[in-house]
Amino acid sequence: MTTWIFADLKPFVDRITSVLKKLSIEYSSQSTQDFCQRKRIKSPQIIFLSGNNGKKYLQEQIKHIDQNDLIYLVLSPSLPPDEKTEQIDLFLKESHQCKGIIDERWPAGFISSQLRGIKKISDLFFEIDMDQDYFEDFEQRLSEVSKHLSDQLKSVKQLHRILTPQRQLQFGRLKTFCKYASGDSNHSEFWDIARTKKHQLSFLLSTESSKDLSKMLSQTISFLNEKQYNIKKITHFYQYFKMALGDSFSVFMMLTDIDTTQSTILMDAPFLSFINGNPLKMNPPGQTTTIEMKEGDKLFVISPGMIKNYEKDFQTEELLRIIKMKWQLQSEELMNQVFLHSKINKKGPFHYHDGTCIIFEVEI
Repeated sequence: MTTWIFADLKPFVDRITSVLKKLSIEYSSQSTQDFCQRKRIKSPQIIFLSGNNGKKYLQEQIKHIDQNDLIYLVLSPSLPPDEKTEQIDLFLKESHQCKGIIDERWPAGFISSQLRGIKKISDLFFEIDMDQDYFEDFEQRLSEVSKHLSDQLKSVKQLHRILTPQRQLQFGRLKTFCKYASGDSNHSEFWDIARTKKHQLSFLLSTESSKDLSKMLSQTISFLNEKQYNIKKITHFYQYFKMALGDSFSVFMMLTDIDTTQSTILMDAPFLSFINGNPLKMNPPGQTTTIEMKEGDKLFVISPGMIKNYEKDFQTEELLRIIKMKWQLQSEELMNQVFLHSKINKKGPFHYHDGTCIIFEVEI
């Protein structure tokens, strides 16, 4: 069983101990000195690094990770915004195995969901009862797993579901399904939901640069902490990033009144959206569009990265065909179909680009 290593993160470990135990995860909380002097093992490890003690400590930790380790950066809410951005930039630049960033300010439920996703990947690749000396790299391990599954189609679907984290949330009558997959390119995407007593704010950020993502995350967290969301505020938020990052940045934001399920959407052109199987008529980019969602209505939003994945092997028309043919499927299975076909010709476990799909459905 893979042991998760937390380097200089005792307060964070204390906070998530119950989650780690519930998931039956073996873990080790180590000081930076102990981490740098730890005994190396052949198989990859899940490692969480602290971004809270300055650039020098983070650089020292990064020096002592192995090529196949999966690395996550944990940031403290007390860290000044400028220092937080600097730590994220350093992490993305120097750690080529970086797989995610966790901010301790995020709700416990969201952090728990992230840990569950990491656990699924760990179970698949690092806890297989095989001789690890046989494997030379990550893709060989994936190939070996596939050979041990009796049915090829089932094996592809199984790997797809494990490698592609999915969340399902419900607030009032509004159900939200989201599915995300990592890509090999610098294209980066980030999705989350924030709520007040009467509103749900759903947002998806997409950028061509991992460095831009660090700036976006820092500003987004500050925006969400205000806990006051209205059309004027989300428009200003959008305009800020457009001025700072230009066309390398795309955004989808949807503010929903939970009582009426009326939604106001602000979305850039690179996104695709469908309501009840038909393209959603939107105002020009940068302008809001209001829609009324009734019982049984379903809104499907597809990110720029997912669209690029289809354009790499096929044409966008293939994506439109799948949506038309598969629309009557349950929301979870519809997203699975879109993701499955998006990398049908792509070797290796990851997509070409980060890709995200979101479905909003009003309960009957």
